[in-house]
Amino acid sequence: MDHTPPQTAPARDLAGNGTAMLANQPVSNQTDPYFNLLGTNPFGLANAGANATPTFADIDDDGDLDLVVGNGGNMTVYLQEPPPGAPSSLGLAADSDSGVAGDRLTNNTTPTITGSAASGTTVVLYQGATAIGTATTVNGQWTITPTGSLTQGSHTLTATATDAAGNTSTAGTQTLTIDTTAPNAPAVTSAALTNSATPTLAGTAEAGSTVSVTVGGATYTTTATNGGAWSLDLTTATPVTGALSLDPNGPNAVSATATDASGNVSAPGQTSSPSAATRAGRW
Repeated sequence: MDHTPPQTAPARDLAGNGTAMLANQPVSNQTDPYFNLLGTNPFGLANAGANATPTFADIDDDGDLDLVVGNGGNMTVYLQEPPPGAPSSLGLAADSDSGVAGDRLTNNTTPTITGSAASGTTVVLYQGATAIGTATTVNGQWTITPTGSLTQGSHTLTATATDAAGNTSTAGTQTLTIDTTAPNAPAVTSAALTNSATPTLAGTAEAGSTVSVTVGGATYTTTATNGGAWSLDLTTATPVTGALSLDPNGPNAVSATATDASGNVSAPGQTSSPSAATRAGRW
């Protein structure tokens, strides 16, 4: 019938003196009822004759087929308990999402995973066939931090929910990428000498990275294009911190870092022009 013996649970007694039981596993469906019988008397009844004849019926009015074994005063009811729904909304917790929120990129190798499931169910998080964490769902929400570190690269995580009766859901799935590699330091390629008091700085960095440029006591941000080029017009740009104060007749150091989509920050790329005090506007 069912490879796992049923567990006793409160349920209605159809005959007034029978026993009601809750099956661990789904036993049939409305359009294709079936049972896998183990032996000639899978219910262990003393009389395996008429009283062992199974009848399909929706006993608990929940839309699925349950099983009635026996008749009259010797009746056993097996209620099919639907499994809980698959865990949903799997994602990185805010404090583990080092990149843009919701992009499923992080430099955290033990990121906290959150999701939703039926309250009271036990959620198990898997990487492949290996369980890497367990939690109990409270108020429809669960949180799991993997027991070990995730390696660099893409990972497909799955989660199942199991209720008190032992019914296990189908799996909810989420793919995330671990990226702990910092980008290379940006290059500053604009001319080291200029007669402009507020020149345009330019260079290269990892494509798509956010470039932070510090010069003259002010820090600016810009984005490297798909080709990796970046530029910053000091005439029109607004600093995110500090105030620009350049030496119009001497060197002005420029420092630039790149931050990738996972939040990894490069070493600084730096340049400093030689002193040019004899020519106004050089820096």
